[in-house]
Amino acid sequence: MKPQLPTIFPSSDDEFTTPSQPTTTVLASAGDSNRNHVQHHQDLGDAVDALERNVALLTHDHSAGTGRRATRQLVQANTHNDADTDQGPLAIHHTLGPRHENAAPGDHTHPEGTPYVPPVAEWTNMVPGLFSGGPISINGPGYIQGDYSGRYRVNLGQGGYSEGRYIVVGHQLTFTYLFKWGNPPYNGGTQAIYSFLPQNFVSSPVGEDHIFAKLFTAPRTGPIAWPAWTGQNWIGDAYLPPNSNLVTFAFPWGTNNCSLADYVIAQRGGVPGEGVPHIPGGFAEGGNLYCWGSLEIRNPPPQ
Repeated sequence: MKPQLPTIFPSSDDEFTTPSQPTTTVLASAGDSNRNHVQHHQDLGDAVDALERNVALLTHDHSAGTGRRATRQLVQANTHNDADTDQGPLAIHHTLGPRHENAAPGDHTHPEGTPYVPPVAEWTNMVPGLFSGGPISINGPGYIQGDYSGRYRVNLGQGGYSEGRYIVVGHQLTFTYLFKWGNPPYNGGTQAIYSFLPQNFVSSPVGEDHIFAKLFTAPRTGPIAWPAWTGQNWIGDAYLPPNSNLVTFAFPWGTNNCSLADYVIAQRGGVPGEGVPHIPGGFAEGGNLYCWGSLEIRNPPPQ
C-alpha cells in the first residue's frame, strides 16, 4: 500500500516533485524527491479524480439541479451587480412604489375618483374696430398688418360703442361683434366698411368663410331711440377671405333688390340715398351692426 498523500484539491493546489536525476533514479526510488514513480502515478490519478468530482462542466447552468454534475444556484447578490432596476419601461427589474417606473403592488386598487374633465375654452372680451378707407381691395384682400394711412374709424356718434368677444377651440375661432350708433353726428366715409378678426388671428388659406351679419338702419337726425318702425333690419353676410384677418360686410342693394353688395354708408360725402343698402333720402347707419359665426384659422396666429 502506498504512503498516503491524498490530494488537497480543491481547498488548495497539489504540488508534484520529481527526482533531479531521473535518468539514474530507479522507478522504485524517490531519489531526492518525496515520491517514487508509482506513487506519482497514483497522485496524478487522485488529482484528476478530485477534478472530476469538483469541477463544473463547460456547459454548466447554475440551475441547482441534482446529479454528479449539478451546480449550485447563484445568490442574487452575485447576479445583480449591475441590475437595470427601475431604469425604464423595458427594464427587467422593477421595485414596488409610486414612481412612473415602479411596479404596482399586487393588491393595489383603482379608486373611481373624479372623472377627467378636459379644459374648457373661455370667452375673451374685446373692443373691435369698424373702419372705412385704406389701401385694400375689399373683394380680394390679403393679410393686413398694423395701421396705415387712409384708414379711419367709423364715427358711431355720441354714446356709440362697440363690443365683442371670441373663443378658440383648436383651429376654430368663434366670435361676435356689435357696433351700436349713438346720437349724431356720424361719419362713415365713402368706401366699404370692414373690421378685423380678433387679435392677430388669420383665416385658413384654403377656401373662404361667411358668417351671419345684420344691420339695423335708423334716421340720421334726432335720437335713435325712436319707435322701431322708423328703422329697417337688413340680413346680410360677413365675408372672411382666405389667409386674411379682414371681416368685410355685404347687404342687399335695397328693399327691391336682394343681391348683396359691399356695405357702404355713402358714395359721396354728405350725399344721402347712395349707400348700400339704399336708404331713400338717408344714410345706411344710425342703428346697429351685428355679426356672429365661426371659421377655421391658422393657430397660433403669426406674430
